[in-house]
Amino acid sequence: MTIDFPLNRRNALLGLGAAAAALPLAGAAQARGGLTSPAAKDPACTMRLLARLQGDISGRTVYAYSSGQVFGLRSGPGLEIEDYGRRLYGYEGCSVRRSQVLPDGRIETRQRSWLFYKDLDRNTFLDTFTNPYSGKVLDVPLFRAGITGEVLGPNGLELKANFGMKSSVFGKPVELDIVRIGDRAVVKRHGFTQWTPAGTNVPRTEFTNDCWSCSTAALEDADTPAIKSTHSWTSQTEWQTWLEMPRDIEGSLLWRAEGGNVYSIQELPQDFVQHCMAHDPALLTASLD
Repeated sequence: MTIDFPLNRRNALLGLGAAAAALPLAGAAQARGGLTSPAAKDPACTMRLLARLQGDISGRTVYAYSSGQVFGLRSGPGLEIEDYGRRLYGYEGCSVRRSQVLPDGRIETRQRSWLFYKDLDRNTFLDTFTNPYSGKVLDVPLFRAGITGEVLGPNGLELKANFGMKSSVFGKPVELDIVRIGDRAVVKRHGFTQWTPAGTNVPRTEFTNDCWSCSTAALEDADTPAIKSTHSWTSQTEWQTWLEMPRDIEGSLLWRAEGGNVYSIQELPQDFVQHCMAHDPALLTASLD
């Protein structure tokens, strides 16, 4: 089973920041924390910094790989540990992404994104999953949430999506928390999102926190189109629809992932590449045009 969306909410949030980073608009970004160089105080430089963390603004294609774990957390008073939290499954995913600055200063990003769920105990990709809360054996979907195209400009993000979405980061200056620790730097960004999936009238909510770790030298070198960094992502959201959770079980999912950008398929984990090629070679190899 494959679920296709022109745009997923996480990529929209990331794309908004990446595109805004190319716009030299006074007051369009805010930075807080321990990084005190002149560049870090310049709004245009700060926005450009975000774009360089997320991708490569020279137009080179990057493969943004991530590997993560998904935990189930029940809510309610007096729960025993085994009832409160469970590690459910893992995932490996990738976005093939290309960004370029347009002549008018806006930035265009094209990307294709997908992920596969994993059995972390066996280190194998999942075709079926037994929901520990209900006992049901479920087909596990491939989530493919690719963006066919988006442009960021002075008036915000131009995108196509088949569901309504609101976010705390839309229509506002980009805010980054920047912390300097010796010769290392950490850049953080968070958002709160509400979206309505296609085919339903019930809105869903999500909290996301993105964090990039890099060298301070790389962060302050404004001439490079990309910053080599390690990216981590934490998300708290509602039960996924495909889990078919019983209505009387209240709780949420906690996602935690790490990853980074590379410039070639050969640099990706090869078991992931082999699984992609066996499932659909176009995931990795199809043109973004």
